[in-house]
Amino acid sequence: MMKNSLAEALKQAHVVLARDLRELEQASQCSSSGDLDGLRAQLGATHAHVTEHFRFEEQNGYMDAVRKREPRLERIIRELAEEHSQLRSSLEERSSA
Repeated sequence: MMKNSLAEALKQAHVVLARDLRELEQASQCSSSGDLDGLRAQLGATHAHVTEHFRFEEQNGYMDAVRKREPRLERIIRELAEEHSQLRSSLEERSSA
């Protein structure tokens, strides 16, 4: 039961992220400078969802579940966590600029 709910939550998070990225792409293609506020709002929403998704993977057991099931993937899991950290830092730098 818990495994299914975790998988379903991860699937839903991916759906939300994919939607955010599509909307961000559409907002960035708008040529009018008047839509800059809309683009900033979409960037903020995407940043929030990406950060929440990373937290979900790192703190809600997804990475731990994979680590327990496939201990040989430990190095890859650590690399993914490091990539999350780097991307999170990059997003925060750009958000404050």
